[in-house]
Amino acid sequence: MTAFYMTVTHADGSVHKGTCTEEQAARSLATASRRGYFIEVLPNGGANIMREVHGPAGGSHWVKLEPIRNAGKLTPTVRTDLALIASRHIAVLVPETGRIKAAYIHSIPPGAASLLRAQGLVTLAGETVTVSLSARLAMLAQDNRPAPWSYEPSAGEMGDLLTAYRAGATGRAA
Repeated sequence: MTAFYMTVTHADGSVHKGTCTEEQAARSLATASRRGYFIEVLPNGGANIMREVHGPAGGSHWVKLEPIRNAGKLTPTVRTDLALIASRHIAVLVPETGRIKAAYIHSIPPGAASLLRAQGLVTLAGETVTVSLSARLAMLAQDNRPAPWSYEPSAGEMGDLLTAYRAGATGRAA
């Protein structure tokens, strides 16, 4: 499933545009973090990656990840729902009711569950619900800088975010 628009601006000025999945975006962010490239996360759930190109060509190589669905301002209620989903071993969508069952006695009502899905804040694999990468990026940005400003996470913060994303995507508690 496509989750991000990706724009790559090469050091020579050429631009390539396309789409990518959450997994592809997560791999790009992990590689950039591991190699020490500049990363900024955006309050809309996107990210920018930049690396300096050395040698005769010189310049900067940019990768811009824009979520297909803008995360928008995450309210305290939405953040609580996302934290509940992220904290559980498995959260499931109950098709009959439209609720997201996130714990033994906790569930997210149909209206709120529908909003989370419509905004791209959660992803579905069958009936399994996980917090999307764009929601995690938006939370990191909004926790550290007021919109519309971006945030430059440390390698540790980016590693923690990607570890939590991968754990959620594989069904393990984050």
